[in-house]
Amino acid sequence: AVLIRTRAAAAAAAALGGRSLRCFHGSLECERKGGKKSRDAHAKAKKAAQEQSVMLWSEDPLVRRKGEQMQRKDEMVRFGHADMGWPRDEDIDGEFAQTMLIHGLAQFRTGERGYRRCALFGISRDDFEEWTTKYETSARRGEIERLQPQALIPVLVRGGKDGLARLIINRFFAFLEKEAPHVVKDIGFLRKITNMQYPHEWSVAARSMKRRIIMHVGPTNSGKTYHALQRLQNARQGIYCSPLRLLAYEVYNRMLSAGVACMVITGEDRRVPNYEEAGITPAGYAISGAAITQVVSCTIEMAPNQPYNVAVIDEIQMIADRERGWAWTNALLGLRAREIHLCGEPSAVPLVKRMCAAMDEEVEVREYSRLGSLQVCDKSLEGDWSNIQKGDCVVTFSRLAIYQTKELIE
Repeated sequence: AVLIRTRAAAAAAAALGGRSLRCFHGSLECERKGGKKSRDAHAKAKKAAQEQSVMLWSEDPLVRRKGEQMQRKDEMVRFGHADMGWPRDEDIDGEFAQTMLIHGLAQFRTGERGYRRCALFGISRDDFEEWTTKYETSARRGEIERLQPQALIPVLVRGGKDGLARLIINRFFAFLEKEAPHVVKDIGFLRKITNMQYPHEWSVAARSMKRRIIMHVGPTNSGKTYHALQRLQNARQGIYCSPLRLLAYEVYNRMLSAGVACMVITGEDRRVPNYEEAGITPAGYAISGAAITQVVSCTIEMAPNQPYNVAVIDEIQMIADRERGWAWTNALLGLRAREIHLCGEPSAVPLVKRMCAAMDEEVEVREYSRLGSLQVCDKSLEGDWSNIQKGDCVVTFSRLAIYQTKELIE
């Protein structure tokens, strides 16, 4: 939404297609900077406002509704127009939606963007012109349910003009499938093979297994990951999925110390243990003669897609992360493990339960409490690093800060 001071300025802005209003006020500063060009623009806008204000204020539903609030010349109100700003959510009603629909249908029928989109599906120019006209007529009559004014209000609130444009194109394809299937012969097939609404159906091998899902939830230092790793250590074939490369190496070293054959896979490294030096025995040998490890410790993006007895997915709450959440989703939906242990925060339980319900899998939740008490010191170090004592742990939040703090302490 934009703030318009006077009725004349509002009409001028609409008449000139929403161009900048800064040269319309006719101030001395504007004239000094813009000269004759600025004065001419101001005069032109004022004349256009006088000529078109009655038409605009009577035909635009949003302006007409706001007209009663603009009795005084200098009163400031919010003003929304299709070519300018956008009204507040509470001002978007059925009348406004109908106006925007008519505008959007006309743009779709006459513009090149809609035709280019349709041409990708083999729709000719003649078919496009014929059926867009019929589509527009049907939509304006209210015969298309998804394009009725009340149904458009949430679309306009959430997506604005772009959301409406996308809906108009999508409903046009649905209209063609119903009224002119000969025009879009292949679009139904394309819709089917590109449908991404049911990702749990992609992992056919995982769906054919009876998987047991166990969630270990609790705060830090509660032993949830320890219990999951104990089960992994005793598995014949297992995998540990870590959010961090350092954690993957930590579990790798832990397994080797326990005499378990383990390999580590990250985006930068792939390491197989030296069995003779470690004094451990491989779980078996492949046909090629390569040793098979009992456990794979990896970053979650690098998880190999093969059968396991036990899988451990750490920090399951990361499934809600906008950038990396896909990796946890893929692991939960696609890992071919008979027993999957999920470790993380209790906040992830409702989401995991809903996902597993879609796969007809039950979730067993095990809750843990902090093993040691957490106490806050009565006073700080007061900025003096010499107060650090043996056994203390200093936590920083960047690699650079680690080295700077280390130097200060030393």
